[in-house]
Formats: sequence, C-alpha cells, structure tokens
Amino acid sequence: FGDVSWTRRESCLECPSMDEASFHGLSYAEFRTRVPIATAATIVDADIAATVEQNLRELMASWSDADIDSARAAIANVGAEGVLNEANPLIREAGRVWTRAVLANSRLEGVDHLVSVAEGRPVAVVCNHQSYIDSNAIDLILSSHDQDALAARFVSAAGPKVYDGLFRRVASASLNTIPVPQSTAFDHTEKLSRRELARRSLAAVSESHAAMKQGYLLLIYPEGSRTRTGKLQPFLSAVYRYFKQPGTVIVPAALEGTSTVMGVGASRIQPSPCTLRFGPAIDVDEVGGPRSALDVAATRDAELL
Repeated sequence: FGDVSWTRRESCLECPSMDEASFHGLSYAEFRTRVPIATAATIVDADIAATVEQNLRELMASWSDADIDSARAAIANVGAEGVLNEANPLIREAGRVWTRAVLANSRLEGVDHLVSVAEGRPVAVVCNHQSYIDSNAIDLILSSHDQDALAARFVSAAGPKVYDGLFRRVASASLNTIPVPQSTAFDHTEKLSRRELARRSLAAVSESHAAMKQGYLLLIYPEGSRTRTGKLQPFLSAVYRYFKQPGTVIVPAALEGTSTVMGVGASRIQPSPCTLRFGPAIDVDEVGGPRSALDVAATRDAELL
C-alpha cells in the first residue's frame, strides 16, 4: 500500500499503488485479488512475499461480501478519538498471515512475569519503541507462542501517526488501540494548543484507566516517539498519569529487531526474527507512586535491552 509501486510476478502486470480511496472503491472480486498482491508487495523478500500473497488470497476467498464490508468499515473508522478501538477479527487474522511470515522464528522470553500479574489488577506494559510495527510484532510473538488469550487483551496507546495512511490504518485495525496525542515537543508532531493537548491527553488517560479496569493490558511506549538512534530515549514525564489507578502494576518489556524489519523512514518490509522480553513486575504503590514507578520502569527497560 502507500507509495510502493509493485509488479505481480506471475503475469508481470504492473499495477498502480493503492491509496485509501482506491482501496475502498474496489469491487468484492478486486478486493480478494488485489489486496493480497498489494500487501505482499510491501515485503522485500520475493519468496516470503509470494507465500503471503497465496495465504491471503486463500483466506480472503473465504470471506463473504459482508465480511469485506466489515473489514473496510473497521479500517475507515479506526482511530476514533477518546475511545477504545477494538480489533476487527478478520483484519487481525489477515494481519497475522503477514506478520507470521515476516517475523518467523521470533523469540518470547519472560512471559511468566506478565502472566503472574495479568489477573485482578490494572496492568500497564511499558515497552521501548523502534518501529510502527512494534504493537503488531508483540501481538504476533505472543500468539505464535501459545499466548492468544493474552495477546487479545493488549490495547495499545497509539499516537496519531499510527492511523496515518492506508498501510498503518490496516495494521491498527488488527489491534485494540486507544488514540493518544503525541507530545508537541517533537518537531514532526501536530502543534496543538495547551488546552487542546490537555483535553486529548485527559481523555486518553481516562479511557485507558477504564480499559484496564475491564481487564485489558495497556501497552504504552513512554519514549513518545520511535528511536532514531537505536538507543532507549528518555521517558516522557506525563506518562505517570497512566499509572495512577490504585493497585496498578507495571510490566517492563523490551522489543528487539523491529527496527531491522521496518525502521524509521523505511518504505518496505525486511523479514527478520525479533525478540520480545518481559521483566519482573513493578508494584506502583510499593516503589513510591506513579512518578517513581515511571523512573523504575525506565531503568528496567534499559536493563532488558
């Protein structure tokens, strides 16, 4: 999708890149044919791309026209401000076809640290941020290691750029997400007034607290932006607000390898295994409250990396 031009190998038929308007304008038959081709075209490795295309073609052949309408509606509506956007099951299944091939042989370490606290208390998972596909990678790595139920409970606090463009909207619609504003301190972010930034931030925190009360595991990237250096960036101080519910537990997480798969500025996907690693849980009350817990989480994430 996006700006990637592509050629279908079987017929050497050159096709135009697909934007949102053309995607939503596809007939049902075109959808079942062209979406698998366009998705596979994002992948650098030709053999893996061919496998993804074939698997998606078989999957989407089983979708009814109503299924396709449901998937397109989810993609069109994802990112609604201030609410939890639940994953569309069809898009999640299709997304895992893609990520399963791209992230083959990825590793999961320390998941027992998360499992041990995942019931009965508000849980926030604090992770480093390397790529737009970080949340999709976490979903796939958990799922591929027999942790489907756990993966389904993750909800990502997602900045506005995650919903920007067709490729990212499709990826976001395969996950549970809560839109959050991005700090205006970054040069590339929308410049909001202090009042508007505060309003959106409070709405995101409130919805995140509600989600954790319902049993969702809040996935948050406290750096606020993908690293440009590969190193862990300082955590944004305002993130402590997500930990203010009584009894909250923070589970530090480190994700390695996604910058190779899709780094900053990359337009295509380079398949490569990644590693997801969890560390011991941090009881917010025991370490002195939300602000102190954020500092402890930053140290733990650095150690995990």
